[in-house]
Amino acid sequence: MIPSWLGTRAVFESERVDQAQLREMQNEWAYFRNVTGMQEMVLAKTLPDITEHYEKNLTHPNLHSFGRQLRESLAFVTDSWLKLADRSELLSDSPVIQRSIAVRNPYTDVLNLLQVEALKRYRKGPASEEPDVRTALLLTIIGIAAGMRNTG
Repeated sequence: MIPSWLGTRAVFESERVDQAQLREMQNEWAYFRNVTGMQEMVLAKTLPDITEHYEKNLTHPNLHSFGRQLRESLAFVTDSWLKLADRSELLSDSPVIQRSIAVRNPYTDVLNLLQVEALKRYRKGPASEEPDVRTALLLTIIGIAAGMRNTG
């Protein structure tokens, strides 16, 4: 889901972007509100602790600083978005969606943990030697996408 929010930091940090104008757009423009609403939902679905678990278990330690930078950017974008929307938490104006994500997270969290383990095992050797590992990996992909209600 990184592509849906990564460039947003540049908007919030830009001196050329008038924050008051962004707030006005958020309040007055239905299209802009719809786009930012979709981004808010993606931000609410993004769990830094889960991404850090993937990073620590599946990437070379030399890349961990990059993951840390991404999580810092995510926190900055989330905080900036909350300030723009004048809210204290994501999806506070959409309690049904907020609740839906909260109910799904425990299930998708477990699938993410299983996926990390399946990926570790899959990377150790040819999938043909361990067909159950390949099947488990595919099932976690399907389960996470279904649980998150997107393919991000």
